[in-house]
Amino acid sequence: MARNRTVLPLERAQVDVVQERSGVVGDRRISLRVCGEATQGYLLERYHAAPGEPSFVQRVNLFDDATIASFVEHDPYSAELESLYRAVIDVPKKALKFAGRETIQPEFASECVSESGLLTVMRNTILECGATNCFYHYFRIDEKTGNLKNHELLIGGTPVWSHRYVHRHWYLNDPAMAHARNDTRPLRASTLAPLPHDHWLNQQAQFLGLTSNVFFPAHRRDDDTIGLLHVSSSLPAAQGEEIIWRNRRTLRGLATEMLEWKVTAQRNTLAREMSLSHHELVALRLVGRVTCPLR
Repeated sequence: MARNRTVLPLERAQVDVVQERSGVVGDRRISLRVCGEATQGYLLERYHAAPGEPSFVQRVNLFDDATIASFVEHDPYSAELESLYRAVIDVPKKALKFAGRETIQPEFASECVSESGLLTVMRNTILECGATNCFYHYFRIDEKTGNLKNHELLIGGTPVWSHRYVHRHWYLNDPAMAHARNDTRPLRASTLAPLPHDHWLNQQAQFLGLTSNVFFPAHRRDDDTIGLLHVSSSLPAAQGEEIIWRNRRTLRGLATEMLEWKVTAQRNTLAREMSLSHHELVALRLVGRVTCPLR
């Protein structure tokens, strides 16, 4: 299946923030919110910021009950955030389920009006390609230090993985992320240089059912946001990786599509905040890199 190049109208990628709560756990500030729109659904977003660490955002489908339950249960601060989760999820979820019962299932990123639609596209595409879990990383690197500056994770797989990735600091020694910084070639986990036996990719991946793993980086010349699509299945690596690899053209196209959608959405948000006209936004794209901070 060929992928369409993303063309996102200026008025798209606007979402409603239905509910939001913030709290402090130790020196960490955590915000939870429900956002989206009625035609393509809603997401639960978790923002995490701490001194000396990158900022993180995790996004998960609000109406996938099993995934939401697992996401809340495995939050490392679930006890401290229990009242926040209840306030953010319970009441709006009941109202939005009725309002959004006729949701649209987009096939391409160009049909998405929010990241809830983008999550649907990602999930449906990887299932067609023989995978069961997927995660999309959007991240930016500090040019001066070389360290991770901010990171967003769109979750189309087990939430346990996403929480451990963030809170056990797996990003510090993630070989796929290191590869994606400077390379856009797809990467099979089995082709990585031998990792220590106790490395989390060896230990935790199989434990969580992510036995076969293939990674699809994406770059843009005019923006410093890097995209990384992580696709996985529970099949043994020799079998599962090969199935995913046979669909690498589709999945590589998806990775590029999703990055284009994100960058365009960021620029459109910046244009609205600065009250730029469409022609001014086009000119801004032409003169060089636009620095649009991730939330």
